[in-house]
Parts: sequence; structure tokens; C-alpha cells
Amino acid sequence: MKLWLRLGLAALALICVVPRSTQASAASDIRFVGTVTYQGQPTEGVRVYVNCPQAGDYAKSPTDTQGNYEMTLPAVSCPIGADVKVWVISDKLHLSGWTFSKITGATTRVDVELRNLAPQVPEYGWLAGALATGAGVSVVMYTRRRYMRP
Repeated sequence: MKLWLRLGLAALALICVVPRSTQASAASDIRFVGTVTYQGQPTEGVRVYVNCPQAGDYAKSPTDTQGNYEMTLPAVSCPIGADVKVWVISDKLHLSGWTFSKITGATTRVDVELRNLAPQVPEYGWLAGALATGAGVSVVMYTRRRYMRP
């Protein structure tokens, strides 16, 4: 009888103690906060995405009137020390931006600056059109001249 009582108490102690410590670490979330700015000023209504590439998990949230955002992801998919990518898109300003960071704790702050990420490459469409037109005219003139000889 005493043996069964001891075994029961030991099992009860294991059930009560072990899962609590593992549940506390598994059930906690990582909170992401930050501010989105453009030219040093907070920006309202910007879409913010936080991505944990290791797990492929992401969250999204808009910024408030002060340019602040807040969202959470499970600590299982985004553990402390993992890399995270935060990118922002402003439809109103037609701008975007992104940054990489590391998760530093239960609350991680990542501020992002909106930038014009459009490529700064000149448009050469007009040049290609002019060259194609010139080549076409040259071919027509050469052909007419060749067949018009007596």
C-alpha cells in the first residue's frame, strides 16, 4: 500500500511540475514593436510584415497615427536569437522599406525607415525605339535603291 502511495505521489509531482516549465516556454509569444518613419516623421497607415525565415511564419499589422506597430508571433517559430525580417509598404506614399534584426527577448523593437526602393536605372525604351525605326528605314531604302537600278 505504501509503495502505491509513493508511486502515485511521484507521478503526481511529475505531472504538476514538468509540464508547467515546458508549457511556459512553449506557450509564450514574441512581441514585436517599432515605429515606421519617412524622412524622420512617423507614418500612419503603413502595412508592416514581420517574417521569421526559419519557420516561414509571419504576422502583419498596420501602423497607428504615431507610426507605431505591434504584433506577436509564437516563440516556437521565432525563438530568441533567431533572425527576423521586417518590411513595410506604404500605398499612400508609394514607398517601401525593410530591415533585418535578431530577436533579443520577449519584446523586440525594430524601427524601419520608408525609402524609395525603385531601381534608379534610366529608361532606355526611347533609345531602342529610335534605333529600331532607323534600322527599318535603312533596310527599306537599301532595298528600294537596289531594285530601282536600271
